[in-house]
Amino acid sequence: MSESKQIADHEDALDLYFNEMLVDSTADIVTGETTVRLDKAKLTSEYDLTKPFQALLFDINGLQLAIRTEDIKAIFPWPETLLEQSHGSSNNEAIIGSYNLAANQIKIINTANIVLPIQHRRNIAIPSFMIVVGEGNWALSCHKINSVIILAPEDIRWRKNKGTRPWLAGTSIEKSCSIVNLIGLVNLLTPKNLA
Repeated sequence: MSESKQIADHEDALDLYFNEMLVDSTADIVTGETTVRLDKAKLTSEYDLTKPFQALLFDINGLQLAIRTEDIKAIFPWPETLLEQSHGSSNNEAIIGSYNLAANQIKIINTANIVLPIQHRRNIAIPSFMIVVGEGNWALSCHKINSVIILAPEDIRWRKNKGTRPWLAGTSIEKSCSIVNLIGLVNLLTPKNLA
């Protein structure tokens, strides 16, 4: 029987949860063959550990994530029309499908299947929004847009080992969120990392 820990308050529960997020585990993403064409030059390379930054808080089936506002191109409500399934995407749990907006085809990332542990991927609600990032060719699916906040680097527990969960830059207990590393997420979706 596994040893359980008595949690005294909300802060202890958050601390325990975020510590679990920062610990390496086996890769738990299943994807098909996908070519990622997100202009990395349009994403800020790494977080500046010395300066506060503005971030959007959003929700993935109860998990609150933060993404830098400078990495966001637009936010749209979830499309009412069916998403187009691109070649080979039927077996790809990381990509929900494509959405045509004007002359741009946006591939929508199934954020829940990337950030949630396997045991929490059942009964996931239909997303309510898509957050378009980079050049506008990719979007993150999400269930709720929360607010825009300022995150101070000293309040973030930054990840040191980026071998697994490359999408996770760190966590903030004070703001109850995990910080998304978009470059790590894009690298996770490249074909060489799908083997």
